[in-house]
Parts: sequence; structure tokens; C-alpha cells
Amino acid sequence: MMVHFSQSLIVLILVNGKNLLDFLFHFARGHDIAFPFRQAAQFLVFACAGIPLKTYSMLVNGAFAGAGATRVSCKVNCVTMWALQLPLAWTLGNAFGATGIYAAMLCANAGSAFWYARLYAGKKWLEYGMRKRQNA
Repeated sequence: MMVHFSQSLIVLILVNGKNLLDFLFHFARGHDIAFPFRQAAQFLVFACAGIPLKTYSMLVNGAFAGAGATRVSCKVNCVTMWALQLPLAWTLGNAFGATGIYAAMLCANAGSAFWYARLYAGKKWLEYGMRKRQNA
């Protein structure tokens, strides 16, 4: 859960630094104190929706690592983070603000889980891991 928050915070700073500072100091200027809580609640909706997807991805990632197919999981994680989540967060963040960034996080988790499910069902990763172990 902390990984999601830190990723989202980094993307928020990169995409919308001025608005992030406004968000952090909104209540200090005598404005509506409920604003940060509404924003946190909105983040929690997206983060909680992504928990089952991220959990599945982590479990399959562990299965790949246990079988010796670490390059497969590295490829999935790098592509979903750098080619899917960050560009999508940039685009949606500029269009919808923080909500777009949270949605990008959820889309990346869904893409990662879907890709892992397809790879796991294909079982090519198992042969790769076995072959690697026999050659060692």
C-alpha cells in the first residue's frame, strides 16, 4: 500500500507540483479543512480497488521468481510502470488532476495483473525457469 502512495506522490509532484503545494497547504490558509480529507478518501477508493490486482501481480511475480524466470517479471514491471503508468498519469493528471493520477495507478495495476495472468496461463515461463536451472 505504501508503494502505491509513494508512486502517486512522485507522479503528483512531477505532473502538478504547484497544485500539490496548494493541496498540502490548503487548510493552513484558512480554507475548507475537509478538502484534504476528501482528496485522501478519493485516493483510498482507487488504492483499495487496486489492492486485489496488485496482490495478484505480486503473487505471480513471486511464482516467476521462484521458478527462476526473473527476467519475465522484471519486463512486466518495467513496462507497466514506465510505458503505461507514468505516461498515463501524465496525460490523465493534466486532464483530470489528482483523480487522473489515481486512475492511472489503477489502470497500471490492472494491466500488470492481466499481463501476469496471460503469462502464467501460457506456462512458457515455467520452461524457461526449468531450463535455466538445468544448465546451472
